[in-house]
Amino acid sequence: MSCGPAIALERDEPRQDDSRVLLEVFTSSTSTLTGKIRDWRAHGAAALGMGLVYFLACYVALSIDVTNGAASVWPASGLLFGALLLTPKRFVPSVLIGSFFGGTAANLGVGFAAATSIGYTFINLGEGLAGRWLVRRYCPDAPRLSQPLNGFALIACGATASIGGALIAATLATLTSHANWFGVFGTWAGSDATGVVIVAPVIVATAGAVSELRRPFPRGRLIEAVFVLAVLVITSAWLYLWKHPSRLDQFANPLLILPLIAWAAVRFEAPGAAWAIFIVNAFCVWGTALGYGPLFDLTPSSLVNLVVQARVVVTGMVA
Repeated sequence: MSCGPAIALERDEPRQDDSRVLLEVFTSSTSTLTGKIRDWRAHGAAALGMGLVYFLACYVALSIDVTNGAASVWPASGLLFGALLLTPKRFVPSVLIGSFFGGTAANLGVGFAAATSIGYTFINLGEGLAGRWLVRRYCPDAPRLSQPLNGFALIACGATASIGGALIAATLATLTSHANWFGVFGTWAGSDATGVVIVAPVIVATAGAVSELRRPFPRGRLIEAVFVLAVLVITSAWLYLWKHPSRLDQFANPLLILPLIAWAAVRFEAPGAAWAIFIVNAFCVWGTALGYGPLFDLTPSSLVNLVVQARVVVTGMVA
């Protein structure tokens, strides 16, 4: 009589094992599906966020001024270049997809033809990818901005990619709209290189500073940072949002503000220098577009664009 229950228990054990296996399979499948959903959400958020920011950068630049079929200053080039340098490889397609839709929408919004808008956006994306490849291939330590040569290397890679994109863009503009090849090439290369100088170091340096930020932040340093920021904004506004005689040397004005940029660079290193350059040159472009600053009595022509680009590059490189 005692053998019956023992036999019954032995028969129930396989059923319990099957239940456990099914439960493990179900749990594993659910976990995998949840992971994929989270991954899709992350990719979607990256594409949407980059698309919105890239659209704003493109649209604002195109709204300020378009010369020879290109904006005189193109911050979107530095935005995409910096973002791609920091983006993990698996998220690069999402960033590119968002940038494509954002850039195309901005070009269409200011009146470019559909084919030209798509072509220009593809060229911009190619520049970003080429700059990212150049940095990773020849100067992988450049994004750290641990020494001045890293900054020069970063800008050199982005500028080289900009020149390559300008060659293609000038050819496309000549074939589709019979534009002047040299005019488009000069404006495109200068504007994209200017965007790299202004924006890319801000993105890279800020990301590095945030990752190494000490908490709590020293109160004295915070007060000093706010003071430098205020002086930079006030001085830049006076220089570029005020009408000055154009007889002054067009390249001398940035020298008036270089001590402030040097202060920010020495005290706050790469992030301070990057943000100082960004603030000063943002006011430079803004004021010139509104007809203020040293160039207030000149029309927005290619000469003005070249002067603005030269001023931006000189300020960035000296700092």
